Amino acid sequence: MAGWWLATLVLVFFLFIAIFFIIAALKSAVNTEDAVTIDPLPGPSDGTKRNE
Repeated sequence: MAGWWLATLVLVFFLFIAIFFIIAALKSAVNTEDAVTIDPLPGPSDGTKRNE
C-alpha cells in the first residue's frame, strides 16, 4: 500500500515539474515589449488624441 502512495506522490511531483517548465518556456517565448514597438500608444507628439 505504501508503494502506491509513493508512486502517486512521485507522479504528482513530476506533473508539477512539467507544468512549471511549460509555463517557464511560454513566459520566455513571449516578449511583451513587441506589442509596444509594433503598435505604440498614440501620444501628444503624434498629433492624435487618445480615447480616454
